[in-house]
Amino acid sequence: MSFVEITDPLDQRLSDGLNRLAAVARQLDWQTAESAGLSPTQADILRFVASRPEGIRLTAAAAHAGIRKATASDAVTTLENKAMLRKQADSTDGRAIALKATAKGGRIAREWPASFRPVIEGLSESEQELLLALVLK
Repeated sequence: MSFVEITDPLDQRLSDGLNRLAAVARQLDWQTAESAGLSPTQADILRFVASRPEGIRLTAAAAHAGIRKATASDAVTTLENKAMLRKQADSTDGRAIALKATAKGGRIAREWPASFRPVIEGLSESEQELLLALVLK
């Protein structure tokens, strides 16, 4: 019996399907992070910072990753030690510190595979637009 043929209510099947997709994405992220010598949290912060070339504050990185500021600080310290991130004065507030990806960190972040790419590539452009609209809703 295929997943589509299961007679559970539609909302339950959809919930189960999304949970399966999330589990696969998490597993791929863990494997890729490990191969780069990073924890999933460090990898998440690196990708977030690298996607913001203007720099980002630690508080924003912690909020993005859904972790405490102290935990984010530990991850940033490790990324700094691995020469993937650097701290510098924030251009909008000289008293604040901005996190920026180094060339090495930016390269690693750009090479990181998108966990849901196989799912997205299997959809037509109109289906992708519809899915994006539903995700944003």
